[in-house]
This record gives sequence, structure tokens and C-alpha cells, in this order.
Amino acid sequence: MFPHVSSRAARWELERNGGSVERAVERALREGGLPEPPASYFAPSPTDDFPAAARAATPTPATPNPNRPTQAQGNGTSGPPPKVPPPSLIKRMGLQAKLGEGEDKGKGKGKEEAEEGWASSKEEREERLRRRKEKLVLAARRKLLEKERLKKEAQPPAAKS
Repeated sequence: MFPHVSSRAARWELERNGGSVERAVERALREGGLPEPPASYFAPSPTDDFPAAARAATPTPATPNPNRPTQAQGNGTSGPPPKVPPPSLIKRMGLQAKLGEGEDKGKGKGKEEAEEGWASSKEEREERLRRRKEKLVLAARRKLLEKERLKKEAQPPAAKS
């Protein structure tokens, strides 16, 4: 079900949460995987991600790299996988459409002040949290762009020959 989660990470999560598979699955879905256990937690078992021959020939790193595919997961080619830059926070949250909306929008309180407090339903609380996250991400982006703009303006123009 989760090919990117090693059996060691799954075992460690189950031991940490008292054997609740539901909690382990929820965490894997929420966080996109499970954290690897510390190297000293337990030795790799024979059923881990590596075949026995590869395990004997390959030294095990003290801290496994979750981004590096194992031989069982690899695509058959040698060498590191090509680096793909992660999607920006704006793309992950689907905020591209809101980038152009009023530059001063984040400064007014208006409706948001009326929404302060604890909502009665879970869905409403989730929606408020989502809107607040969006607002914070867009405000941080505006601040970064403003900072970069001021930095460019402060630099003297390059000498022309």
C-alpha cells in the first residue's frame, strides 16, 4: 500500500503508537510517509528492502536516506535519480489564482475579525485554518517580493562600457 515506506519505518511506527495500524496509516497519509527509525533502534531484518546478496555487499549507512531508492525500488539504472525540484508552496496549496488578487487584500480585517473564535463544526474549523494558511503564505510571498524589489532598487546600476 505504501511502497515508499520501509518495513523498518512501519514496524517502528507500530511499536511507537501501540500497534494501531489505523494511526500508522493516517500518519503516512498525512505526512507523505513515515520517519525512519534511529539506526540504533533495531538491526535490519532479512525481509527488509534489500535482497540478501545485495545486503551482504552493500554497507548500511548509519542514517538511511529516505529520498534514495533502494535496489528493490530502483529503476534498473545505476547512479542517483535525477533531481526534481519540489513544487512550490503556492502550487502545492493551489494558490496560483490568488496571486494576482489585490495586493492590499491581506491588510484589511473586515470579515476575518468576525470569524475569530472557535467554530462549532469541524468542517468550518478546517476551512478557517485553510484560509488562514493561504493568507499567511500569500503575505509571506508579498513580503519576500517586496524585500527583493527593495534590494534591487538599493543596488547601484552596473557600469556600462
